[in-house]
Amino acid sequence: MAGSVDLPEEGFARLPKGEPVTVLLKPNEPLAVVLADHRLHLVMDSGLALVDAVGQRRELRAGRNIVGRDGQCDVVIDQNFKNVSRKHLLIETEGECVVRLTDISSLGTFVPCEHLAASDARARV
Repeated sequence: MAGSVDLPEEGFARLPKGEPVTVLLKPNEPLAVVLADHRLHLVMDSGLALVDAVGQRRELRAGRNIVGRDGQCDVVIDQNFKNVSRKHLLIETEGECVVRLTDISSLGTFVPCEHLAASDARARV
């Protein structure tokens, strides 16, 4: 189907478009985040950061961070990654190890399924 991508691999699920999903990060345990078909890792160690496949670290600030190909984004992704939207993902910090992820892309943002299940369980409490 035009304008779509396959799931990055088994065990991943697409974030619901436009709906924030709360994720708990464990210190020094990277969370795989796939933008369309480009894998990054969200890490919490000396601070919150996105790390790409070649190890380039992009620090995130407290509050709102927009990730995408647009030069105005807080985290700018390589312009050659055409499957990544100009504004692809919103990452909002909510404390030391809590972040909200909101997919604002055309082709999707994917995280391991257990993080969506945990978020759904917290929302029902």
